Amino acid sequence: MPNTLLSTADLATLVLDATAAAYAVCNPVSGEVVWANRRFCGLFPTGFDANDLLKGRRAPDGWRLETRPLDPTAEGASQSPEALTPGSLTPESLTPGRSAPERLVLVELTPVGGENPPDPRRETDAVTNVLARGVIMATVEQRFAARQRRPFALVFLDLVDFKLVNDRHGHLVGDKCLAELGSRLHQLVRAADAVGRYGGDEFLILLDGVHDAATYAPIRDRVIEGIAEPIAIGDLVLRLGASLGVAYSTDGYDDVEAMLHAADSAMYAQKRGASLSGD
Repeated sequence: MPNTLLSTADLATLVLDATAAAYAVCNPVSGEVVWANRRFCGLFPTGFDANDLLKGRRAPDGWRLETRPLDPTAEGASQSPEALTPGSLTPESLTPGRSAPERLVLVELTPVGGENPPDPRRETDAVTNVLARGVIMATVEQRFAARQRRPFALVFLDLVDFKLVNDRHGHLVGDKCLAELGSRLHQLVRAADAVGRYGGDEFLILLDGVHDAATYAPIRDRVIEGIAEPIAIGDLVLRLGASLGVAYSTDGYDDVEAMLHAADSAMYAQKRGASLSGD
């Protein structure tokens, strides 16, 4: 019987991905980001250099900055948040300076007052309330970098006949339909997964730990069935379908673009197959 228990590292990552705080593990000398949780990716969807913070950049508005050596027993680990003002954030003041692992630092951004401040780059899509395109792509990029340790599947989802909704009932009804489907997708996937709007009626879904057809099939079926449920908007009752294509991080893609292209191609193949069969 296969061992389905998550490792301690995987459990810790799942917990950190679910927190309101933004965490990243960085090399304070090179500026390399070794790991970051989902909230951190949402704050910096276009990429991040650790030196932006370590050399004096302010934290985003509404967030408090704390930086400390990753090894809590290392010299300098007791620095207080008050001491880590932008002017004092330098590699020299934070680096213990022994072996390479001890040179890593933990960057923590916590919401001021314990509440999530508004993000000027907007983490979620305004219509569907799933992750915005830049955020879901940044999340996929981060997970792709850790694919050897944490395999995942990338699903490209396209709604079937959604253009007819806009053409027949108008874009206001179409937006309400998208909002309902965004809410459903949140409920149909698991807490460790991520859903984002790629554009129009296309969505991306990152499925954590899904590495083959056997683990993907039950989630795929649940999503298809959930989307097919009737959507009531006023006196209208609408029914839509979805075409899904999947790519697995274990299949040896060179980069995220290649993985995304594979999922997109699989989606179109599935859509063509449905059309040819008359579905």
